[in-house]
Amino acid sequence: MALTQISTAGVKDDAVTAGKIPANAVGSSELADNAVDTAAIADDAVTSAKIADATIVNANINASAAIAGTKIAPDFGTQQISSGNITVSSNAPNISFVDGNDNPDYKISANSGALIFEDTTNSANRLIIQSGGTVDVQGNLDANSGLDVTGAITGTGDLTIDTNTLHVDSSNNRVGIGTTSPLSGCKLTVAGNGLAITGQNTAHSANSLRIGQEGSGLAQFRAYGPDTSTAGSFQFTTSKSNGLAGASNAMRIDSSGNVGIGTTSPHADLHIQGDGTNAEVNIWGGSLGRSKFNLKATDTGSAGTFQVTTESTVPSAPELVTVTNAGNVLIGTTDATTVGTVNKNLVVGSTTNNDEVGLTLNVMEGTNGRRVKFFLDDNDGVFGVDSTASTGLAPFVVRMGTTERMRILAGGGLTFNGDTAAANALDDYEEGTHTPADASSQITFNDATGHYTKIGRQVIFEGSVTWPSTGGQYGVGITLPFAGSSNGRTAGGGFTRYTNKSESQTSHVNASSSNFTLYTYGGQQIKNADMSNKRFDFVIVYSTGH
Repeated sequence: MALTQISTAGVKDDAVTAGKIPANAVGSSELADNAVDTAAIADDAVTSAKIADATIVNANINASAAIAGTKIAPDFGTQQISSGNITVSSNAPNISFVDGNDNPDYKISANSGALIFEDTTNSANRLIIQSGGTVDVQGNLDANSGLDVTGAITGTGDLTIDTNTLHVDSSNNRVGIGTTSPLSGCKLTVAGNGLAITGQNTAHSANSLRIGQEGSGLAQFRAYGPDTSTAGSFQFTTSKSNGLAGASNAMRIDSSGNVGIGTTSPHADLHIQGDGTNAEVNIWGGSLGRSKFNLKATDTGSAGTFQVTTESTVPSAPELVTVTNAGNVLIGTTDATTVGTVNKNLVVGSTTNNDEVGLTLNVMEGTNGRRVKFFLDDNDGVFGVDSTASTGLAPFVVRMGTTERMRILAGGGLTFNGDTAAANALDDYEEGTHTPADASSQITFNDATGHYTKIGRQVIFEGSVTWPSTGGQYGVGITLPFAGSSNGRTAGGGFTRYTNKSESQTSHVNASSSNFTLYTYGGQQIKNADMSNKRFDFVIVYSTGH
């Protein structure tokens, strides 16, 4: 019979015990909602064995029940936590992820301030976030959507981006762009199509610099202009460490190829502009203060000069060569009115066999075209002066204190002391030997010698002949080096003697003839028989013409 008339007030406390209730006698349908509260259930009275499977569902658990994870076994299963926190607390807390397939298992743990992502299958720490904020990654880091870094990136190994787009060789401290093998000895190697440094984010942009040229193998520097119609120029600028203060345009290469040093507007292939009165080019040899060579352009306000100097100490600079604005070239002096010291030299040389070297003077006024060359011709083995002209060939003149002392006429001939007349010029001088012979070829002298000097038309002929034994009765005639005057008058005479001092003769140079004859003082022509075995010495002076 059912108990329907007994209320809870009619049952004494603890009157009904578990032993009084048969197993399964009280089902959930026998208990009203909230009929048994937590106070009515003794601690540990309800165990998991007392709760049938699936009897407690999510709706039976209060939202604020706060069931601890340790109360649920063996695992959570697949859960989605939309709010709240999960805290794992221990000295080395960790969460393990075990893959049911053959893939590696992982564990996330916190150890000594570091968060560690460990591949437990391969015993490798794949990612470590250190307590100081640094991140250690073992293996490659693939960031498919990009990688944003706000702080410094520090690495100890090589860095390669996109196969060979950028490669940092950490062991050799070299960087390669377009190559993974930077050249030895170079900090930066750019391979492929060259290096462009642009002022704008466009290809071949305005105000940009390109190093190298694609496809040609040609090494070059290229500057792009500000627009498509204006060529670029190179500007080399120096400044102080603050970037702008004291900035100076050191050198510029403009679009026409002119190079300017100290100027932004070069007007020539090389334009050097000084910052004051002087512009200098120094080529140093050895230590500072010993220059091989110094080129200096000087502006004194009224006339500029160009100087070549050498320096043993700075700023002492003795002038070697000075070119004035008047076109004067001065060696060893800066004063055009002085001669300069004698130990200064102008040397023009060559190391090639058979060369000709020279110093040429030109007056390029377009009419006469006069040119004089002082030359040394190694091929012909001669040196001298060569004068040419379109018209009016210039003579060679020697002046002493502005007074003419000697002149070589353009047509030949030598004049002295201001005499410029060709008729008065000495146009012939010659010295040589002539062996006198019998003019009639009847005999041959045993011994015959002769020497001559010819100055203009005057000939001095001295010699000696020895007759053989002869009885010839033809007159004596002895040959001369040059023919006598052809004006029909006696051409000259001479001084003669022979071994017999008691005898004397006179000589007569025949007109238009190349011989002279001997006469006695009485006017009788001497025969060869008269000179048999005798020696005849002579000096003949005669003229070749008037």
